[in-house]
Amino acid sequence: MKTLIALDGSLHSESILNMVAERHWEKSSLLRVVTVVGNCPQWDEQEQNLTQAKVILENRIENFKKRLPGIEISSAVLEGRASEEILKEAKIWLAEKIIIGSHGDSGIRPNESDSMAAEIVNEAPCAVEILKINRTNAFKGAN
Repeated sequence: MKTLIALDGSLHSESILNMVAERHWEKSSLLRVVTVVGNCPQWDEQEQNLTQAKVILENRIENFKKRLPGIEISSAVLEGRASEEILKEAKIWLAEKIIIGSHGDSGIRPNESDSMAAEIVNEAPCAVEILKINRTNAFKGAN
């Protein structure tokens, strides 16, 4: 199964990777971990954010791969609006499932500011799994 795992830059992303790594994965599974950096008006700030995101993601992927030997894992840092870029990557990569985290704090929002998770669920070309992040599992296993 081709599974796209979307992370943000927070420590909560460690929880997502821990939950995913604890599962049984078939050796034929393909995992792609992405993080999205929003656009900044300043070029140098954008480059700094991209560089930082790449370093953080590379570190997370290195540890993640150690926990899932034999599973093909790729990664990418994307630029733009998070939900749009995740959906675009899922379509291009032909993902069969998207895994995202949610803090569960969406509350009542006007349509133009729907949560990223809700937007992905509504627009995804494949199955979507939402892993709820809470205080109990937010830092479980984080290094």
